[in-house]
Amino acid sequence: MPPDTLNQEALQNAHIQIAVLETKVEAQGREIGELKAMIATLGVKLDAVANTLTEARGGWKLMMLLGGGAATFGSVITWVATHLSTKGAP
Repeated sequence: MPPDTLNQEALQNAHIQIAVLETKVEAQGREIGELKAMIATLGVKLDAVANTLTEARGGWKLMMLLGGGAATFGSVITWVATHLSTKGAP
């Protein structure tokens, strides 16, 4: 084969490889765009979750306060009932 034919074949192979690489880069660009859109959507959802948790902070504190108060009241009632029942015994 003459050297010109080898050069032309190498050039054609290079063009084909470049076209394949360009196609792959375009596909990756589209995938990156889709991922950015998904991340933006998740960011909005995470902000909503964070806001909900911020609003719920005071609520759980109130529930813990009420639960602690109820437990204390129940303990006092039990203590009083126990002491009243033992005072009547001989």
